[in-house]
Amino acid sequence: MSDEENGYPIMGFDILPMSSHVNEVDLKVAAFLLMPDGATKKWDSINRRKFMQLIHQFQPRLLATDNPQEILMKKEDIVQFCKRLPPMTTLVHVNSLKNGKVIPLSSLFRKYDIKVRGKANPVQTARGLAVLAKKGIGTIIDPFEDETIIKVSQPRRTSKGGWSQQRYARQNEEVVLHAASKVKSILSNHQVAYDIVEVKTKYGLKFAKFHTFLPRTKLGEYFSGVNLKPARVNFESPARKVMVRKPLSMNFDLKHPTFQQRVLVGIDPGTTIGIAIMNLNGEIMDVISKREMTKSDIIQYVSVFGIPVGFCADVYPVPHLISKLAATFDAKIFSPRIELSKIDKRELSKQSGHSPSNNHEMDAMAAVIKAYNILKPKLEKIDRLSLSTKEKDLAKSLVIRGLTINDAVTAVQSLTSKEEFKPEIEQPEYQDEVKIQLQNRINNLLQALAASENTISYLREQVLNLETMLNEERKQRRNIYEALDKARDANIIDALSKQLVQEKTREIQYLREAIAKHTRKEAFLANRVKNLQKALWISLQEGKYPVKVLEVFSQKGLEKLEEQVHLKQGDVFLILDAYGGGPQTANKLVDIRPRMVFLKDTEFSPEAEAILKRYDIPFMDAEPYDIQVLDTVAMIDPLSLAKAIRDYEEIREQEKKVKTVEEILSFVENYRFERKRMFESMQKRYDDFDPEEYEYQQRKKRRESEPTEKDK
Repeated sequence: MSDEENGYPIMGFDILPMSSHVNEVDLKVAAFLLMPDGATKKWDSINRRKFMQLIHQFQPRLLATDNPQEILMKKEDIVQFCKRLPPMTTLVHVNSLKNGKVIPLSSLFRKYDIKVRGKANPVQTARGLAVLAKKGIGTIIDPFEDETIIKVSQPRRTSKGGWSQQRYARQNEEVVLHAASKVKSILSNHQVAYDIVEVKTKYGLKFAKFHTFLPRTKLGEYFSGVNLKPARVNFESPARKVMVRKPLSMNFDLKHPTFQQRVLVGIDPGTTIGIAIMNLNGEIMDVISKREMTKSDIIQYVSVFGIPVGFCADVYPVPHLISKLAATFDAKIFSPRIELSKIDKRELSKQSGHSPSNNHEMDAMAAVIKAYNILKPKLEKIDRLSLSTKEKDLAKSLVIRGLTINDAVTAVQSLTSKEEFKPEIEQPEYQDEVKIQLQNRINNLLQALAASENTISYLREQVLNLETMLNEERKQRRNIYEALDKARDANIIDALSKQLVQEKTREIQYLREAIAKHTRKEAFLANRVKNLQKALWISLQEGKYPVKVLEVFSQKGLEKLEEQVHLKQGDVFLILDAYGGGPQTANKLVDIRPRMVFLKDTEFSPEAEAILKRYDIPFMDAEPYDIQVLDTVAMIDPLSLAKAIRDYEEIREQEKKVKTVEEILSFVENYRFERKRMFESMQKRYDDFDPEEYEYQQRKKRRESEPTEKDK
């Protein structure tokens, strides 16, 4: 645990027994908080909603748990939960090892002298988890890539309105501009490289997006305590395809480094990325091109062939992606000072004996071959030395990293010697400073190499664990098949008979339900025919106009009504529930082109109402008009229908007048604003006005314009 992390709050939590994961209110949590100054806070029983509010209030650096799955809601995963945490908060699985194995929490309490009497209650467990996390015990659950997108947007969406609404929109654009400027300042102060996308307006910014290659938690540290309100600022990171577990504190063993082949990697960035991989003997191992590869995809692909010691580009300056990849592997960057021409690239690609499929692969191959040609004289000298293949490969990688050939061979011998390597050098009273620096550099390189090799051995250990689990699963499957082969007797026949009886029982139940459903449908249709006959009689006798009743204004409701009655242009509708309809349902109603739509104790949504008004579909409240409803059929007097249409036309005419007035007022407001800005800019020219000087200049002009005696 670093000193830096000890300066931040650490929170542990545990779920109370018998808690429900259906909603955030029923899930009960016990929490314990360790403050940087040694103060503590505890909560015996709070719901998850309150727990999440506390996390955002105190913003702990570490959030410790003994089971990450227990805090999740139904149909929620680790990635979704981590997205709800503050950017600087990291989820820690305290009793999990780096290989994923879980150890009992009680043994950790005993080992690190955390006193608990009997079985620990949830508050004691939460306290113990926080203390263990502070000691650096556990693994970090990292579900996100080392990329973060910062989105700065307006406080809320503005809807349609008059002149005051436009002024509010201008204010929001200024808020976004101020917040984006503050984000730029923070990133620049911490020397963070970023790409930015801005949507500029006349008065500020509508939206800003910053793309960085830093982890979400690291950016959260930079923005801790920074107030960017009222703008909305979101930190988003893409989820990893495979979740990564990292030890909270690492101690690498530098005594037994292993070996893996080193490679040079040529990359052509862009939408389609080209990759060429070459070993240190000058052999092309693979060439591919693929669209929309992420940084993690490239790392996963390159790691199959070996450890990259150099990344090569065919352009200058070096693209940002190659710089980030080189920093990830602590590798050297090769880039030509003059951009290679297409003819040069074709000549270089021919040297490899491979035929590239496209220009992206050709550019990648040309970059890696160009870099190898620069290193070729030194690498060939190492090939002539009496070293093993592994030792030569390691020596070449050290030469690429900046060592001379002699120093690289010495480093390899010191690394591969069974005894501790101690060169016999005469020690004068003072050592040469250059030799001291060189020796320190060799030691640093050896330590970095050992750390990298130790990480690779850990990954190999993971592969072996997975292979062991796979073999165990194969054994279990083989045992199950053997047991099934031995059980082919009367028990199998009995099981098949029971299965057949169950299938027939389910079939009978299904048929009974189908009969009951058809019976209900038959009764409904008979009642409907009766109502239709009655409505037809009323329309013939009293001259009423038929109205089609729509129970729910939705796409399914319209489809159900169309199955019952034919819908055509000029129909009159009565809608009983219009709240659920959106733009798609409104467009479907527009396609029918009804003559009039009546609403009974309901209203359209704002989106649906706007679409109906745009296409001039008349709709009115049904209460003022005489509509006679007979179950699923309704009738209206033609005079009432004509009156409803006239009333709608009058309302629409009044709305158009109001809209015209609002547009004029908005134009006047904007005109006043522009004139005010113009007069403010002109004010400086009139501040220094001198009336006497002005009068003198006017008299001078008149004298010059008067004719002289000679002219007369």
